[in-house]
Amino acid sequence: MLRSLILASLACLALGTSSRAQEAINYEQHANGFALDHGLTGLTSVEVNFRQVINEAYVHVTIGMFEVYHPIPDLDNTGVARTFQSVCRRLLEMQQIWLDNLQPASGRLKDVEADIKTMDKWVKSWSTGRLGDLDLDSPRNLLDAFKAKDKYRAASLRLQDSFLRGDSLGLERPSDQFETAPLILCPTRREFVRLVCYAGLLYEEERPKYWADNLHEWIEGRIMDMRALALEFVDVDREIGDIYGGQSMNVRYKDGLEQHVIQRAFLSLMQSYFGQQFDPALAVGFAINFNVDIFGLDHGRLEGDPRGNSTPPREVFIPGGNPDGGYLPPLSAESPYRELEGEFRYVKKLAGTQEAGNTADQNLQARLQSFLIHADTGSGKHVVMSPFLGTSALSAPVPAPEFLGDYQEFFRAYRTVFMHWLRTEAGSSKKDSAKKFAQLLSALGASTGEGDPNLEALIPTIYNGLLLSNQEQNKDCLEGRFLRWLKLQ
Repeated sequence: MLRSLILASLACLALGTSSRAQEAINYEQHANGFALDHGLTGLTSVEVNFRQVINEAYVHVTIGMFEVYHPIPDLDNTGVARTFQSVCRRLLEMQQIWLDNLQPASGRLKDVEADIKTMDKWVKSWSTGRLGDLDLDSPRNLLDAFKAKDKYRAASLRLQDSFLRGDSLGLERPSDQFETAPLILCPTRREFVRLVCYAGLLYEEERPKYWADNLHEWIEGRIMDMRALALEFVDVDREIGDIYGGQSMNVRYKDGLEQHVIQRAFLSLMQSYFGQQFDPALAVGFAINFNVDIFGLDHGRLEGDPRGNSTPPREVFIPGGNPDGGYLPPLSAESPYRELEGEFRYVKKLAGTQEAGNTADQNLQARLQSFLIHADTGSGKHVVMSPFLGTSALSAPVPAPEFLGDYQEFFRAYRTVFMHWLRTEAGSSKKDSAKKFAQLLSALGASTGEGDPNLEALIPTIYNGLLLSNQEQNKDCLEGRFLRWLKLQ
């Protein structure tokens, strides 16, 4: 995590935040507009918490671990309504894949899987017409608004309880002491910006976190424990002063918007189960693997190089968020790591980078540890050396600013491939690898108290004494074994 934060800070210092002039934002005006739209006038932070506010303002539905919120008026748009429905089905699919990762340890949770199928059948039955008919007088819970049958209500409740208890991890958490992970979907940049401005109006002490100069360029925001997601990119051709100008996240890839939501929803799931115990850098690699599991390719812009050929860099500040912040993904940004869009989970590209970092005078160990990165100009080259993971990497030198863009793309791919290897290759067989990975997650889920061992500390207990990493990068650590496997790909 420290390495990720250092890189992000250096990138901002090297690049600045934006080359595009922007008029001052009248935050209060946009906040009052949001309040009027949703009938929220007269509230103060003393009276309500933000989840209560959104419960009253937005239609919502419980999808296992997640409570998904959506503004009602936008559902009049058939395309928006269809996207909302599709995202809810993807969240169910993601949670089924989560079970698939854990079943080697917990056994098949057939009742939970049945409830996922039942809920998917119900969500699939929604029509865009029924969603569009919702109005401000409709019940806010979709189960009530659609007068869902008892079997769907029961399946929804059982599924929620199972995920809150942590059944998939073999936990026995009391479900009434935990809450679903809230996802606020904002189909337009207007809705997103006004929502965050309203949070700043409501909570004066937290106001500087929300009323930020570059708010109009965020694609994600944290409001208390709620993850608010913009479902449009910033329109790079917008006029100065236009803070609502947006462009479809599917402008280049048909599933770009869904990948954006699923990756960040997955990080919310990880946060719910593991808190800060799971290395945030590896959590991102895990999330990217989940995207490939679901979509076959990775079009997401979760971390990596924030720069593009024509789009200025834009830092995303996430109020209340820690490791899963990032940058607004430039629409034009492409790097050699994205050429195959995550096909083969970046294994081939990363192996090529390892081979390119080798020189004739190196011994085998040095060749395993060397990776070639390039300067932004394309003419400069630099070799970076492992370790890149865990506490062993904290003292590693950070590349010069001109190499940071390619380095961040490399580091993103490195974590993704490592997590793929950990799930499938780190044991004595694929079956043993899956079993050990499931055991690791289960042990980590039971280790979230203050002072409990984190991911790095738990790995030796699952992997027969192997460390996550060490300075020697030998076979006594997982990273050293990973490098040897990568060399053969």
